[in-house]
Amino acid sequence: MSERSRAGRGRRAPAEWWSFGIALAILVVVVVGLAVQIGGEAPAHPVVAIGIAVERPDGTFEVPVEVRNDGDRAAAEVQVSAQLVTPDGEQTGDQIIDFLGAGEVQSLVFVFTTDPQAGTFSLGVTSFARP
Repeated sequence: MSERSRAGRGRRAPAEWWSFGIALAILVVVVVGLAVQIGGEAPAHPVVAIGIAVERPDGTFEVPVEVRNDGDRAAAEVQVSAQLVTPDGEQTGDQIIDFLGAGEVQSLVFVFTTDPQAGTFSLGVTSFARP
């Protein structure tokens, strides 16, 4: 090779440097975006909210419940348990929601033979699976 072709090889034109800089910036944006998206997801977090008990014509009481997933990931087999303790005894109920997506809300109804206001009522998510 001649002296001239070797000397010309080492220099980059300004357009090449600009192209390299833009490509590098795009690569950095993509990598940072993926890192934020992967690392920013909160785990599933099912929570319950209780409504007001309503007496049915047959003398039983319906207790409406909403289950909401406050996490960024889904939950499966979400078990919601309710317990009513009165002077007459204890009543319990369990329900399972097959799948609860991120931000999703499901409505449930628990039925008791005694007015929940006549005793101590407790409610909560007792377990769930990570699909």
